Amino acid sequence: AEIKTERIRNILRTILEERPQECKGGEPSLEYLRSMPTEKVKEELSRFKGVGPKTVSCVLMFNMQRAEFPVDTHVWHIAKRLKWVPDTASREDAYLHLNAKVPDDIKFELHVLLVEHGKKCAH
Repeated sequence: AEIKTERIRNILRTILEERPQECKGGEPSLEYLRSMPTEKVKEELSRFKGVGPKTVSCVLMFNMQRAEFPVDTHVWHIAKRLKWVPDTASREDAYLHLNAKVPDDIKFELHVLLVEHGKKCAH
């Protein structure tokens, strides 16, 4: 928890330093990301230490309502079991493949269903 806390503090400090005009009342904000294309948002968030592909994908899907399909451990294992990706696929490979193949209009609902199922059922 301490490592994550420090990483979040560093991200907030960086935003305050780099984008003071975006920080009304001295409060850091990521709202500037909303006007960026998805690939630019991925670049921007990925530059921060501790922010990986799953976190970026979750921000895009849950917060920004973008057509993204995060692959956590549950989604990854289920995708392999259903043969949606090869058994040898890494989480990153699964993320790239599933984002390309899962239709945009069902990404959110399918992700939520797979995570819920993965949490309730053993692999």
